Amino acid sequence: MKAKITILICAVFVPGMAGSTGAIGILSAECDCVGDMNNDGWLSSTDVSALTSQLLWHGDNSYWVEVGEGHCGDINGDGWLSSTDVSALVSLLLPYADDFYWVECINGVELPVYEKIEIINDTSINGAFDLALEYKNADEGYMVYTSVNYPALLHTHLAKTPDNGKTWTFVKRLTSAYEDVIVHNEEEKEGIFVNEVPTLVYVPDDAGKRWKLYWHRCFSVATPTDENPNKRQRILDHGWIMMKEANRPENLDDAEEIKLFATSYAVEPALVSFEDYVGEKVPIHSYSEPASLYLDGVMYIALSWFGASKDDTFTTLFLVASDDYGKTWRYIGESLTRQDGADFGYDYFTSASLADEGGRVFLLASPIDKGKHVGTYVFEYEDISTGELVRDGKGKPVVSKVLKPSVPEEIGGNSGESDYDKYNAYGGIIMSELNAKELPKAAALYNTKEGLI
Repeated sequence: MKAKITILICAVFVPGMAGSTGAIGILSAECDCVGDMNNDGWLSSTDVSALTSQLLWHGDNSYWVEVGEGHCGDINGDGWLSSTDVSALVSLLLPYADDFYWVECINGVELPVYEKIEIINDTSINGAFDLALEYKNADEGYMVYTSVNYPALLHTHLAKTPDNGKTWTFVKRLTSAYEDVIVHNEEEKEGIFVNEVPTLVYVPDDAGKRWKLYWHRCFSVATPTDENPNKRQRILDHGWIMMKEANRPENLDDAEEIKLFATSYAVEPALVSFEDYVGEKVPIHSYSEPASLYLDGVMYIALSWFGASKDDTFTTLFLVASDDYGKTWRYIGESLTRQDGADFGYDYFTSASLADEGGRVFLLASPIDKGKHVGTYVFEYEDISTGELVRDGKGKPVVSKVLKPSVPEEIGGNSGESDYDKYNAYGGIIMSELNAKELPKAAALYNTKEGLI
């Protein structure tokens, strides 16, 4: 876990390469965060080197260089740069010895501190993302998540906790990505079928099939560019919401795979399509990001619908339900629309999770801002059986809670796919976040220690 220092004293932006003597020069008094010599949002040994270089640049006057008030490197605030400031900056970092190189110092803005989850024995090369929690009871909890193996392989992994989320241990892989060749627009394409955004639900009344896994399977092809040689594109007409059922989560890997939900855009139909109820009539349209909840004998699934035409993109987050453990499904209605996202200043909401606590039902959703996930919003259902959220007098959804990303945008840029279970007492809401400082495992899951209420 990265330690955080929030310092409200001003500091400066330093052009040039930190630590390069003769290239830094006298700093102005324009400021963000004291000690952050290269203005990257973190205190680190790089800043110590940059401050030392700033002193060396002044040669004979290296011990005392007058800079006046508000200088980035003036750690002790005496109006002078000196070796005392170097020692003070080192002292700021030393309490965080394990994270000496990266201590948050984000422009004087308070960022939350979350606890990174280390999944024991997990084999994912680039980390874990897009989690879903499901507890059988207070003593038996599971988590499914996307195993990230850059740039192409996305699997579904299962982990288990014996202590309400304090520790998680990898159990097994439930779905595996695989290579294939498809025909798209009358052209053969080589690529990989990936498995992502899983959700797990426990249905105690469905004997022999009490555990159900839902996820999005989609074809992915390489589309390299000079700027991004590892860029890939999803081929949405080869995508479905998949399902497996088993008597135990550990047995889901061998269970039959069923194409459950898809739009008419899919090259092969699924068992159910809600085309008559949801979405615009546009050329490209697909479902993704399922979320599940079993409550009072009814199984609910939230889905994100994505559509695209030549001129625009369309989104909505809607709810469906089954009264017979998933054998048949009925459409309930939209929970969050594209207009709801716009009312909060975002593109739209997506990446839903469903959770209940204290007799109340909640929808967790991540807002998208310029294509990036930027945290988690928690909304409460007025009545989940009708799909209606609690809204104010103007029809705007009432926000129960907002969880901000803990990773600054400069090194993250995708934080917010979250889930919660009332039995996850230690970790509370768990959030997915990307963090470039954690490479190669940039995809990570974090305990926020936050509840819904």
